[in-house]
Amino acid sequence: MNQFDQSRMNFYAGGRLDRAGLRRRDRDWIERLLADPRTRLLPVWRQQNFVLQAEMPGIATLLREAASDLIRSADEIALLGLEGDPDNGIAYFAVEISHLDAPETLPALANAGRFADIRSVGPLLGQQEGQLLAYARGLMHWHQRHHFCGVCGAPTRIEEA
Repeated sequence: MNQFDQSRMNFYAGGRLDRAGLRRRDRDWIERLLADPRTRLLPVWRQQNFVLQAEMPGIATLLREAASDLIRSADEIALLGLEGDPDNGIAYFAVEISHLDAPETLPALANAGRFADIRSVGPLLGQQEGQLLAYARGLMHWHQRHHFCGVCGAPTRIEEA
């Protein structure tokens, strides 16, 4: 009988977030989520995730109320999904800030953690933490690399959160 080998865990598999597919075009709802103080932000900078600065790295999700500077500095913000009740759950957003030369100087990030490649910290994270970081990084990577439609060549734009 084979046992699950955690050293080969795939962080892209599974996930606990509700992608809220039916509500992603509702701009008012997205704005309410972004204004909710319980909302969590996952900064992504040059394909690296923000992790806690400690001997054992952990995921560093920033509370929305403490990160207005991060929102203002963002190139792009994308809804990852909701945890819990769709009408009262906690929203998670990836925040792309790769255009900044020194993002760690933003008040929300200063002395709170560091940016790291998920491959260097992934084995030290729990699966749910790893899934969130991998998802945030993967979505931002895709958005950075797909500015034009692969079929017709028209510019792409984010329409669903």
